[in-house]
Amino acid sequence: MNHNYETLDLGLKKLWPLDPKIIFLNHGSFGACPTSVIEQQQTLRLEMEREPVRFLHRQLPERLESSRQQLALFLGVKPSNLVFVPNATHGVNTILHSIPWKTNDEIVISNQGYRACRNAVESIAQKHHLKIRTVKLPFPNITPMLVVEKVIEALSPLTRLVLLDHITSGTGLILPIKEISRELAKRDIDFLVDGAHSAGSIAVNLEDLGVTYYTTNAHKWLCAPKGAACLYVANHRIEQVRPLCISHAPSLASEPSQLFKMSFDWTGTYDPTAYLMIPYAINYLSSLMVGGWSTIFQRNRQLAHQGRDLLCKTLEIEVPCPDEMFATLATIPLPLKIDAPPPEIHPLQERLFDRWNIEIPIIPNPQMGCYMIRLSAFVYNHLEEYQRLSESLHQELRKDFSH
Repeated sequence: MNHNYETLDLGLKKLWPLDPKIIFLNHGSFGACPTSVIEQQQTLRLEMEREPVRFLHRQLPERLESSRQQLALFLGVKPSNLVFVPNATHGVNTILHSIPWKTNDEIVISNQGYRACRNAVESIAQKHHLKIRTVKLPFPNITPMLVVEKVIEALSPLTRLVLLDHITSGTGLILPIKEISRELAKRDIDFLVDGAHSAGSIAVNLEDLGVTYYTTNAHKWLCAPKGAACLYVANHRIEQVRPLCISHAPSLASEPSQLFKMSFDWTGTYDPTAYLMIPYAINYLSSLMVGGWSTIFQRNRQLAHQGRDLLCKTLEIEVPCPDEMFATLATIPLPLKIDAPPPEIHPLQERLFDRWNIEIPIIPNPQMGCYMIRLSAFVYNHLEEYQRLSESLHQELRKDFSH
C-alpha cells in the first residue's frame, strides 16, 4: 500500500526541497531548510572558498556581528549578551562546563527534559559530585500553575541551577518560564533554559523572561541551515562563560567585554555560513505571509490545534493539555503499551511511513506506560494532511487491536 500524496495541493511546500510524495509532519525533529536558503548559503560558501583569508579573517567578525544584531532583535535581547553555537545541546553543555561547581551542589531538571541534556547533566554531576533533583511533571492533566508549584517544591538551599525546556521536546508543552524565573530570582538560583524549539515557534523576548542562560536553535522553526543556534547569557554571568573549545580570543581580546563574543566567534577553522544565514532565513519566512511572523505564529498554532483535535476525536480521548500550553508541536497519547525495551523506531511509525507516506514520530512515555504521537505544524503543512493522518492512524490501530 503506497498512498499517493501528489493529489494534494503542495502550496508553500514547493519552496522546500522536501519529497513531494511524503506528508512531512515532523518539522520539529530537525527542521527543514527552504531551497532559497540552501542556495544562498551555497553562494556564501563559494565566496568563502574563492578567497578564504578575506572571508574568514578580514570580513567574518563584522559579518557575524551583523547576523548577531538581527537575531538579537528577533529574540528581544541585546547583541552583547548573545553568541552563536552549533545547536541547543551544545549551548546547554557550554553552560554546564562553565559553572564553578562545588561538591554537593544541586541541579534541578524535569522528567520531560531532552534526553541529551539530561545525559550532559548526569556527566557533569558525576565529575563534580553534584546531586540531581528531578521534577516530575505529569502528562496529560497539566497546567502552568502546577509546573511552577512542582519546580518550587524541588528546590533546596543547595540548588545551584535549574535546567528546564521552554518547549518540551517529547510532549510539546510550553512551560511557564517567566513565572519560574521570578521564583528562582527570589532565591538567587541560576536558570538555564533549553529553548531548542522556541525561536520561530512562539514569540520570544529574552529580556522579559529574566533568565540567566537561554539557548535556542535557528535550524528548526527559523529554517536556517543545520548548525545554527545561539546562547544568551545574562550580564552578571558573562565573565564566567567560555566555549567548550578555546582558541585565539584570550590572546587577542583587549578587554573582558570583548572576550565573551570573540571566544565564541572563533573556536578554530569552521564553516560559519549557517550563522550568517540566520537573518536571511528570518526575513525569507516573514515574506511568505502577509503580516510576517505574527501571522506565521498564529497560523501554525491554529493548525496544530486542529490537527490535535482531529487525532483526539479519532482516538476518542480528551485533549491532553490546556490550549495555552502548546504551539507548533502537539503530542497525543496512544492506546499502545510500551515494549520492554522500546524499539528505536516503533513499528507503527514505520507503517505510517511505508504504507501511508507519513513522516511522524511515535514516542515512548514511560511515566504513562504508553506511546505518544507528536505532530508538527509549519507553514508548508495544511489541514488535509492531518485528516490523512487521522484516517491512517485509525486504520493502523484497528489492525493492531484486531490481532
